[in-house]
Amino acid sequence: MERVLIDTNVMVIGARDYAEDKDTPGSIILKLALKNKMRVIMNSVLLEEYHRVAVDLEGKDLAGWFRNVIMKDLSISYVDETAIKRLMERYDGEVPSEDLPHFASCLLGGVDFLISVNRDFLKKTSKFNFRCVKPKEYLKESDAL
Repeated sequence: MERVLIDTNVMVIGARDYAEDKDTPGSIILKLALKNKMRVIMNSVLLEEYHRVAVDLEGKDLAGWFRNVIMKDLSISYVDETAIKRLMERYDGEVPSEDLPHFASCLLGGVDFLISVNRDFLKKTSKFNFRCVKPKEYLKESDAL
């Protein structure tokens, strides 16, 4: 089973599209996650970010529903916060500070894919043991389909 970290914008927009019954790359990725076709790598910062952005973009109802889906319905592996902080210190300056917890989670969680539209991630991750891909690329390359 592939191990993936799904960046905030991909996950939140995918949740909105899923709730609206739209087939978009993000909603298809969420459907795959709901069918346990992948293991989602998570950290507490990312979970809070998902919720905050969902509230800001879509409102409390969707954000609450989505948080419940994450906690109950996805196959999740949480990355240890202490280990994340140690690794963040090591890569400080190489990766933008707002992306450091997620980057560290990718390394510590042994992800196969980081699914993101973040250009900094897309550029910076080429030398590591995981691939950073846009949602459409993931759907083309994944074994989850």
